[in-house]
Amino acid sequence: CFQALDWKGEKMLGSLHPQDKEIRMFIDYPTGDNTENVGAGPKSNIYQGALTLDDTGTRLFYATYCSDNVDFLRVDPSGAILPIKQYRFSVPKFVVVDGINTAYDSWKAYDHYLDIKWDNNKVYLLTSTWTNMVESERVRAEAYRSLCETGKEKIYARIFVFTQEGEPLYTLRLDVNPNTILFLDGKLYALSANAEGDYELRFYDISQLK
Repeated sequence: CFQALDWKGEKMLGSLHPQDKEIRMFIDYPTGDNTENVGAGPKSNIYQGALTLDDTGTRLFYATYCSDNVDFLRVDPSGAILPIKQYRFSVPKFVVVDGINTAYDSWKAYDHYLDIKWDNNKVYLLTSTWTNMVESERVRAEAYRSLCETGKEKIYARIFVFTQEGEPLYTLRLDVNPNTILFLDGKLYALSANAEGDYELRFYDISQLK
């Protein structure tokens, strides 16, 4: 299962089953009044996001970076990707750049999600700044400046926790703003980076976070 470019501009997720000769596309792009004339290339680029599977390969979870869209999906033994629950609250604002090419408007497209992971029958969705793509850089810089000046980072990131079926459970806040998260042996690992390109890896006992 993976993201793939659908030249018809209709589907955003696909699979390649061992018995298939070609990629099969599933799951429609989110629709809206401003997407009717957007081509396959821009759609594929705009709806990039984080994707993860459970440990059996039968559940798929997907969140887009610059729109408020999260999909909880089931993978059929045949390779078909089937929806369980879909949260689609926003579609990026598209603009025509040079009379021909289309892109999202960075002043209106919001920086929503950074990562999504599965662990022990729960889905963890890491949020970003929730500001527009231009303002997000300022928010990150302010958080790092707070860390330098006070020793404490200004926290904007949240981790939404869901069931595998997409039902919301609770929200976590860490003491850092992670770029990505990982689960191993009952621990949540959070990788963060500051404005100067330094990386830090912290880990947390999952049972103590709820």
